[in-house]
Amino acid sequence: MIDFKSDPKILLDIAKERLQIQLAFYDALDTKAATLFAAGSALLGILTAVFAIREEFDGTSLLITGVAAGAYLFLVLGVGATHWPRRYDVGPKLEEIWDDIQLKEDRELLIDLVVDYIHYYRNNDRWGWVKGWSVRVGLVAVLVETGAVAAGLAIVA
Repeated sequence: MIDFKSDPKILLDIAKERLQIQLAFYDALDTKAATLFAAGSALLGILTAVFAIREEFDGTSLLITGVAAGAYLFLVLGVGATHWPRRYDVGPKLEEIWDDIQLKEDRELLIDLVVDYIHYYRNNDRWGWVKGWSVRVGLVAVLVETGAVAAGLAIVA
């Protein structure tokens, strides 16, 4: 067991706060990825509609649509990686705490909770880079799609 010279409640409060900040950050990345997905879907629909109103669909139109569709594929893969179901640790289970309260002293219980929160934070942190990179990939894909829509509008005009 880890021994603290001072009150472990201070470290417990810090560990709980860090876990909450981490989960809020992941939630923000999920929201950004969903927004990029919505924007990319709309852009691909706009590009398709722009070419649909033309009477002819030539090679340039096909190339621009292909580039936009390829970017959309990367966008979908990026958003899929962000939202892929994985188990995030959000804190100790109440049943475990209830069982421990009846068997352990308060100081020992606090130390165990500190260790648990740090463990949960580290477990979640292993997957944080996936969310960050997938949002970056999604942003680049939406920018490519935006360029494709602009090119499509230039062709039609």
